[in-house]
Amino acid sequence: VCYDLRKVFAAKGLHKDVEIAENYLNIAPDSFLYSQEFQQFRVFRENKMNLLQKKPVDTAAVVRNNPYYYDAYRIAGDYSLQQGWNEAAIKYYRQALSKEIATKDERRSIEEKIKEAQKKPKK
Repeated sequence: VCYDLRKVFAAKGLHKDVEIAENYLNIAPDSFLYSQEFQQFRVFRENKMNLLQKKPVDTAAVVRNNPYYYDAYRIAGDYSLQQGWNEAAIKYYRQALSKEIATKDERRSIEEKIKEAQKKPKK
């Protein structure tokens, strides 16, 4: 939204409801917001937030929407591990390890989670 700051400051606090936007100068929303890629990212982000908040995660959706991103598999693995689905967690973690991982610490963390899943009793 575009505003003429001269008009804003000249209004001295807007004591009445008036339009101060210069609508003809507004910039249209980025078309990326309507793209399939952005919608997939939103599903991914929602599932990542759900994991952090201990809410249900759609493991299939998080992986389907980011099949080349290691963190999608890590999220699915973490949720599976929380649920006691050890074999599924191990499978997701191994998939994560097959992708490019951002840091060595993250790789080690996933490797440790595999060991944890192998030791945990199944639910």
